[in-house]
Amino acid sequence: VDDRENRVWIADCATGHEGYSVFILLHPAMENLGKTTPYKIFATDIHRNSITTAATGSFSKPEVADINKEVLDKYFKIEGERYIVAPEIRKPIVFAQHNILKDQPFTKTHLVCCRNLLIYLNQPAQNRVLSLLSFSLRNNGILFLGPSESLGKVGTDFKTVSQAAKIFKKTRETTRRLDLEYSFSRVQKTAANATQPATASPKSKKA
Repeated sequence: VDDRENRVWIADCATGHEGYSVFILLHPAMENLGKTTPYKIFATDIHRNSITTAATGSFSKPEVADINKEVLDKYFKIEGERYIVAPEIRKPIVFAQHNILKDQPFTKTHLVCCRNLLIYLNQPAQNRVLSLLSFSLRNNGILFLGPSESLGKVGTDFKTVSQAAKIFKKTRETTRRLDLEYSFSRVQKTAANATQPATASPKSKKA
C-alpha cells in the first residue's frame, strides 16, 4: 500500500454500483489494518448517461435489497423512496466518461476492477484492454476480472491469487509501450460536470 494515495480504477462502472461497493469493502478493511492513507477511486464508463446516473449516488429500495442493514445505516441515508450514499463514500470517487479501447489508462493504480466487459469484445479488443489494464497497475497491484474472463496474453505479467474469484497480482513491470501517457488531471477536468453530487430527478434514474 502506498503511503501517499491508494489508487483504484473501476473500468466499465455502468451506473456506479461497483464503484460504491468497492469503497464499502475497502473502508473497513483499511480501518482494520490501521491505515489512514487516502485513496481515490476512478470509476469510468463509455456511456455519458450511465456516468451521470452513477454520480448521483441515489438508489431505489430494490437496488439495495441485498445490502445488510448495518451497511445501509453506516453508508446511506434515506430521502423519500431513495437511498443516498453518504458524503464519505461519494467524496473519494471520481466518475468519468472513458472509452477503454481508445483512451489511455490510468497509471500507478493499486487495484483495477474490470468485470464482465471482456466477454463482449472480440479477441484483438480483449488483448488491447488487458494490455492497458496491466500497464495501469503498479507492480504488486491487483486485477479483478469477471468469472468468465481470463488474462490471455498478459498472463505472464501476473500470478493467480484466486482462480475462482479471478483475482490476480501483478508480478513484473510492464515493458510494452503505449501510444500516449495518461494524466489523472486530464480526466478530473473532463469529469468535472459528471462528478457533482445528486442533481438528477429520481424519475430519470434506471437500475
